Amino acid sequence: MKRLTLTIAGLMAVIAAWSGCAPDTPATTTDINMIYIGNSITQGAIMKEPEKKSPPARCTEFLAQAEGIGDVAMFNGGVSGRTTVDFLPGDNPLFARVVDGAEGLRHNNPQAATVFSIMLGTNDSASKGPNGSPVSDADYTRNVALIIDSLQARFPDAIFVLHRPVWYSDNTHNGAVYLAEGQRRLDGYYACLRELVGKYSQSNPGHVFMGDTAAYDHFRRTHKEEMFAENGFSGTFYLHPNPAGAKALARYWADAILRAVHTVPGK
Repeated sequence: MKRLTLTIAGLMAVIAAWSGCAPDTPATTTDINMIYIGNSITQGAIMKEPEKKSPPARCTEFLAQAEGIGDVAMFNGGVSGRTTVDFLPGDNPLFARVVDGAEGLRHNNPQAATVFSIMLGTNDSASKGPNGSPVSDADYTRNVALIIDSLQARFPDAIFVLHRPVWYSDNTHNGAVYLAEGQRRLDGYYACLRELVGKYSQSNPGHVFMGDTAAYDHFRRTHKEEMFAENGFSGTFYLHPNPAGAKALARYWADAILRAVHTVPGK
């Protein structure tokens, strides 16, 4: 009888271990505080209801629906016309605004993962107009690194996801001059981001990740359907995603952010 009792007890232990995900056992989820840094594309410029339809708003929705993710709060730090120069640390209102936004989210949910989604470079690539433009590859790399390092000093456990700036047409010319030269410069920033991610993977692993890289080619193919047709000094150009394009971009962002979050142990 004693032997039977032990056998049953052992069987119950196996069953308990196998059914560790029983309905009454709460699943582990990760809350996220999302801080989006960018320019007019991130801001949702020329879009009706950007608070609902901008890429950050749609990306946050996708993240909140993902398996393993709990509450997702967001701060949209995108500002039209801005470059990496505008977000540099120091006596800089835009950098301070990003820090304040991240602090506010952390105050509301200190247990959430802090994730900075960064897509800058469109205005850096212009030949004339935006602050600091044209920004060289070396300066672009240095600026992005300074932004990351300064934010991480304040948020040491933060995750940084660096998205490739999306395509624009080679006749883009509004208040600033982009054109084919700017498009070539923009394309070159992709290598800068890959180089940065590679360096951080060695010096500070688990914090800086390559984000979306596919939306660039996506918009090159679909710009007439998914970007606004804008009147410029060199004809009709394509620069800003429309609502359909913002949703597509948000999906690319969300997929990249989820890969980064799930890569970090304990997240």
